[in-house]
Amino acid sequence: KTIVTRTLLVGFLKLLPILYILWRDISINYVTLFLKLRRAGRSVKYEFMLIIVNRFIKIQYFVLIERLLTEELIEKFINHIYIFYSFLITIIFNRGI
Repeated sequence: KTIVTRTLLVGFLKLLPILYILWRDISINYVTLFLKLRRAGRSVKYEFMLIIVNRFIKIQYFVLIERLLTEELIEKFINHIYIFYSFLITIIFNRGI
């Protein structure tokens, strides 16, 4: 009969990385809405909602978009996320566009 030791020798413990930037890892997705809203006296048809989620503290931003164009996505992203939270390490798109 062979006796197998089940304990592993553990070396020095490693510290967990400290989160120094809250908005460094985000996830981006979009939803099709087909809404027609009235804003500032003009009628606008928003077709999409851009959803931006912080993966660590689970804060979400919901941004209405008229058309799903690259220029509009970049403009909304810069106006709603980059201006407030600066440089990001990881951006995950849940859908290819």
